[in-house]
Amino acid sequence: MIDFDRSAFTTFSLDSLDLHEIEALENAILISLFTDKRVESEIEKRGYWADVVNENSEKTGSELWLLARSKLDEETKELASQYVRDSLSWLIPAGIAKSVDVDVEALRGSLILNLSIYIGCDQVKQYRINASSGGAHGIS
Repeated sequence: MIDFDRSAFTTFSLDSLDLHEIEALENAILISLFTDKRVESEIEKRGYWADVVNENSEKTGSELWLLARSKLDEETKELASQYVRDSLSWLIPAGIAKSVDVDVEALRGSLILNLSIYIGCDQVKQYRINASSGGAHGIS
């Protein structure tokens, strides 16, 4: 489960759609990790559609999607770790985080991302995310 700080929640209302208790950092992490970063190769050509328009800017998302059919070995874990670091690197120059630590493990056929986001002098937010489930049910 995400370690939610109730004081950080905001309630949004869009007509009949209510989005309750959304925490910005968790949303930023999920978007960064589970938006498919645009890749154009001979094998794969897909990714976040808006990156086509913003060719000169940094691409949104991560390349974790490229590992969906990979065997969970040391090479895959190292690639996943690099993809996660790359996708979350924007948090540092944006002033949201001081640093980001990533540890990846393979557990019962799933790729588990252990993240430590250092956001203040002594403040660290830790997340355990099941990347194999696309984050939908994988945050703890």
